[in-house]
Amino acid sequence: MVRVLITGGSRGIGAAVARVFAREWKKDAIVTVTGRSLSAPSHSSLQGTILDTVRDVESFGGCGIALEADLR
Repeated sequence: MVRVLITGGSRGIGAAVARVFAREWKKDAIVTVTGRSLSAPSHSSLQGTILDTVRDVESFGGCGIALEADLR
């Protein structure tokens, strides 16, 4: 079982790392993804939310947890 906490996981490197862990560990992955908003993109002109990343994690069989947190 692997547990991962990813800050800024709505897009870019954070989302990519979440997908890699989920793809490699499948049902043994527990990936918590944090971001400023659950359903709104963190940047107005860029796509991607933490809920999108969690759906991707779960599509590989892992457990995805979305956590709204502003770490600025």
